[in-house]
Amino acid sequence: MMQHSPECTLEDEQVSVMKMIANDIKKRVPIDGTFPSEEIQPPTIGENSHCDKESTKHVDAFLYDNKKLDELIENGEVINIYCADCLSENVRQYNIISHSLSLSAVLYIFHSVLPSLEGKFVLDIGSRLGPVLYGAYVLTSAEKIVGVEMNKECCLLQRDIVNKYNMEDRIEIVNKRIEECPEIVQTSDVIIMNNPFEFYAPESVHREIWKFLIANIQSSTILVTKPSIETIFKNLKIGSASKWVKFYEPKKTVDEFEIFGSVAVESAEHEDIKFYEVLKPQRDN
Repeated sequence: MMQHSPECTLEDEQVSVMKMIANDIKKRVPIDGTFPSEEIQPPTIGENSHCDKESTKHVDAFLYDNKKLDELIENGEVINIYCADCLSENVRQYNIISHSLSLSAVLYIFHSVLPSLEGKFVLDIGSRLGPVLYGAYVLTSAEKIVGVEMNKECCLLQRDIVNKYNMEDRIEIVNKRIEECPEIVQTSDVIIMNNPFEFYAPESVHREIWKFLIANIQSSTILVTKPSIETIFKNLKIGSASKWVKFYEPKKTVDEFEIFGSVAVESAEHEDIKFYEVLKPQRDN
């Protein structure tokens, strides 16, 4: 897919491909990176329960990193303050959230932490615009990369990108709910979940999805989650995760700050991303 040139390192070329993909997607979606057909539901519990429709804006972190977001705010393309009660003195900042991982976070997962994925099966639950899938393709030798996404428009966009960049040999997009895909879950070696349920399912459904995952994810599977499983379980009152998972110990040395190509991989970009290894499925939850 990439032709190595003497002027650029492999890392430069990998970053370049990811940025080209982001630019292509920008032409297809608004700044918030959402489609009208997506039913975003503000959560009623947990750390994001204050993110109601009136006080929250969505800006896609894969398409617009923190530096670009600051530029958008400075240029007035994104308004980040509002009047809480129509009094000019009571001005508040919008909650700005993203439903995608940033490029820096994707680099952290696949380059800084995870081991070689040669011959492995990677699953992204709630793949949306696809940055995790493209990152897994460009940055790793994973044998199979599957995105399960329930929104049809997101799936169409992902397939267009996959086709344009000739990634069909290893990437598959599945337009289903994850509960409809037990075989995919059971055969995955690495499962990535960037908060795929909190804004898309009511609390009761969110809890049932996790019970399904707990029962079907197999031993030794590596889980990459944002937020932590402990936070999710506490909010959903599921109980302790200690019998199900343990923290994954990276084989690599993870630096607080590193440069990958032209991208700074900073700890602030990925401090909420956690890694686990599944001990065994728990079917009695």
